[in-house]
Amino acid sequence: MNDFNRRLEQSSLRTWATLHTYTLQGLALRTAQGYTKRSNSVSVLDYDGGIVDMANSIMQCEAYYRAKQLPTIFKLTEDTASASFDRILEQKHYDKRDLSLVQWLSLNSNTPDYSVEHASIPNFPYDGANQLTISHHYADLDVASITEWVKLADVIGEMSEQAQQMIPQLLQASQCPYRGIIVYVEDQPAACALAVCDEDFVGIYDVMTGETFRRQGLARYAVNELLNWGKQMGAQYAYLQVVADNKPACRLYEQLGFQHAYRYWYRVENT
Repeated sequence: MNDFNRRLEQSSLRTWATLHTYTLQGLALRTAQGYTKRSNSVSVLDYDGGIVDMANSIMQCEAYYRAKQLPTIFKLTEDTASASFDRILEQKHYDKRDLSLVQWLSLNSNTPDYSVEHASIPNFPYDGANQLTISHHYADLDVASITEWVKLADVIGEMSEQAQQMIPQLLQASQCPYRGIIVYVEDQPAACALAVCDEDFVGIYDVMTGETFRRQGLARYAVNELLNWGKQMGAQYAYLQVVADNKPACRLYEQLGFQHAYRYWYRVENT
């Protein structure tokens, strides 16, 4: 893994935080009450042991998660340590899941503003008798604000009760600036996205569009607004993570100019 991708991966661990981290030979054992694999898995990025130590390290990880009544999950990327862990975990019959793409975008372009004018969003389904209204609001930095954002995001994309409870906690734990956006069409919450800023990087998460509002440019609008915010916060690069077989999302991010950085996947203990 090159230096840029390594920095990007380290940023992703900070922006999508966890509640507790235990370090073992450079492995980061992350836990957050079981909410998301990303926050409840072992990052091997900084592993400082040798190949002969890996099997023992895996057993210690298993004991750690077993004590917390959680499955043992490893997050693996395209680097040397991950390749070695992947081979051992496959032999131990760990399931490979959720192959995902990490994509990035430079914010140091000549484009001064990533915002999209309302009029440029095409193909809204309205009868022309009434003027279409599009508006948005932001949620920033405090628990009450982001909790309201999560409730509205649930209207758009059906977030679980656990997600509604945990997302504000994880954002507070990250200690990074964040912003959530809700896009409304005719006073109805129609699309949303979340951004978390970490020095040179801004991570984009939870991009969702309500079923009746899809293919109308609203997700693009939401992401562009957050890219503009990230740039204003001093970020030089944006990144996001998308499941490899999510073709509509991949097309959207390609249209926005995102480029491929690397892949990651999980190995999940087969219980």
